[in-house]
Amino acid sequence: MTDLKALRTLFVLFSVFALAAVPMLSCSSESPPLTDFEKLQKEYRETSVSEETIEKNFFSHFGVLHDDPEYYDDQTELGAPWERTVVFNMELNEIADGLRWTDNELLLEALDTYVMRAQMKGIWLMIELYVFRPLSNPQRVEEVLNLVAERYDRDGDRDMPYLKYPVNHFGVGNELAGTWKGTAQDFLAVLKTCHDSLSQANPEVRIVQAGLVPYSINSQDIAFWDSLFSLGAREYTDITVFHEIQGRENIISLLYYQDYFAQKGLDRPMDQRARV
Repeated sequence: MTDLKALRTLFVLFSVFALAAVPMLSCSSESPPLTDFEKLQKEYRETSVSEETIEKNFFSHFGVLHDDPEYYDDQTELGAPWERTVVFNMELNEIADGLRWTDNELLLEALDTYVMRAQMKGIWLMIELYVFRPLSNPQRVEEVLNLVAERYDRDGDRDMPYLKYPVNHFGVGNELAGTWKGTAQDFLAVLKTCHDSLSQANPEVRIVQAGLVPYSINSQDIAFWDSLFSLGAREYTDITVFHEIQGRENIISLLYYQDYFAQKGLDRPMDQRARV
């Protein structure tokens, strides 16, 4: 009996030791290494930007197109703290139809990367929606844009984690007279789809017109926009944008176009783009 009691005591002691060792063993196991995206998320969470910088940068009228964080400090110093972002340089129909975009999680991770890199430096984004032809899948486009607008509106509902400030500006099209494959009526349908889908999720969304290169006063540009405004484009457009302001001739053309759009009711040319 004594030996049996001793054996039971030994078994109990061994069981207690074994149970106590389990958490020690589990604690000693290493966590898997962070992915590049997870590292960026961690850096974003831990980086602060002053409200003064964010507000000052917002009221600038200048920015660039390159999506390269290496230049963000220079942009701010030069007074061009807006970034015109074209995700994967893809046309809107490719985003809707392409296999790479059937997964919403993939789409949002790509956009989150742009947003986090920019906001760590106080850079404001305008998300450019390249579109060169009528939409082949309007329902998918509506789904994508509604999802994007909701994620970056900073209203506390389904936002990107730790979003520092909203992304409210979206460009539709690019230099229409030279790129659009369709009629003015066709483009208006695209413009309305984009406007309505984005604004439904975020009433603060601002639609930036498709942009002009003011090398000279182009009669094709004027004719196309005359057609668009006659069809009601003003209802779906908020801000004008000009590309590549490089010299005196550009400035003369720019002033002409500013006056033209002001007469059409677009008197807020916020995003004049200069090459840096």
